[in-house]
Amino acid sequence: MFRISAHVLRTGLAVLACGVCSWGCSRGPDVVEVGGTLTRNGKPLPNMAVTFHPEKGRTSVAVTDANGHFDLVYTRDQKGALRGKHKVHVHYAPQSTSYTSDNSGAPADLKDIEAKYGKLESTKLEVQIDGPKKDLNLAVD
Repeated sequence: MFRISAHVLRTGLAVLACGVCSWGCSRGPDVVEVGGTLTRNGKPLPNMAVTFHPEKGRTSVAVTDANGHFDLVYTRDQKGALRGKHKVHVHYAPQSTSYTSDNSGAPADLKDIEAKYGKLESTKLEVQIDGPKKDLNLAVD
């Protein structure tokens, strides 16, 4: 009869456990590329920070360009957002440093947008990300 020593058995189980743990950990978060356009009444909104907050995990952010276009960034080295449901908040992100966080520096026509969508706690804007999306239209009123 073949017998396995306790030491060999423990070593084999430890190697197996390390292999399973490293396989599961190496996958990383399920991030997909996400981009689109932020609009108001069908017109692009430039210089707006767009933040996607997933139900669990790290947020993704972007700033709209002159055409209202954005590409979300998950980390410095990875573009996109986690798959799943996200609350989205937007606020004015000017090039100048005279802006204050209480939105007093935002142009008058953007203050109502910031009041409605500018805080995570109050925004009603939600998006479901199921896969890569480069043409997402975020419309605010």
